[in-house]
Amino acid sequence: MKKHRSPLLSTRQDWISVEIFTLFVATIIYAIIVWRYESSKTQETMETVFVTMRHVSAAILPMIVVIVGTFELIGEIMIRLTSLIEKMRAEGKAEGRAEGFAEGKAETIAEFRRYFAWERRREKAAANNQPFDEPPPPKPEGYPEE
Repeated sequence: MKKHRSPLLSTRQDWISVEIFTLFVATIIYAIIVWRYESSKTQETMETVFVTMRHVSAAILPMIVVIVGTFELIGEIMIRLTSLIEKMRAEGKAEGRAEGFAEGKAETIAEFRRYFAWERRREKAAANNQPFDEPPPPKPEGYPEE
């Protein structure tokens, strides 16, 4: 299952909106932290704005790399684990089917053997002119009707 990728840093298209939102929130939080720190050092508002803008603009690229890298890494792990789980489920289903088929085959063989043993006892009793009142076992599935 190949996911479509966006040309922007080769990220998966499904995650771009989440990555942008995360970047936006991280930028706002970082700007607030820098603003509060810088405003406590100086009284001039414009100087605080310039310093805050310089810090935030310098931090944007590392934040993009960290956010996109984190999403890509976690996403790749999730995709690989999902495919591993699907593979294991398919193997389990195939194994279960094989076991079920073997059990069904063994049960069918046992049913035929019970029915044929009953028929042999009935025929032996008929050949010896003995009464035979044993009820017949259910006919196995697939046994031809008389």
